[in-house]
Amino acid sequence: MSFSHSILSQFSRTGETLGQSLTETGNAEIARDAAVADSVTDAVMDVDFVHSDLQSIFLLSDQAVTADFVRASDSAEFVTVVLTASVPYTYQTSGYASNPFNAAVSKLHITNASGSTANVQLRVLVN
Repeated sequence: MSFSHSILSQFSRTGETLGQSLTETGNAEIARDAAVADSVTDAVMDVDFVHSDLQSIFLLSDQAVTADFVRASDSAEFVTVVLTASVPYTYQTSGYASNPFNAAVSKLHITNASGSTANVQLRVLVN
């Protein structure tokens, strides 16, 4: 079974809208949602994937949080994403950015000091 993820980038101003969708296809999907209470450090999401298989990632929170991806080989946090409320972090193999991971990932730690419960959504597409 294959899965597809599409991420739309859009620009608009008065009288003009430009947009393009990038679609990636993979063999497996990881979908995680978590409500992380305020003042929680390192809430754990299990997100096992091999970095070289990564096709797409979409990470979103409705509150400002810090997301630390954990390396599978030694359980060290090695990629940190500081999320602004309602601004997604994205990566697609067909985009311009390089793969942010250089090792397999086992977990995602979420730290919330926003003052409110953070609703965090993660979607990962891998081969």
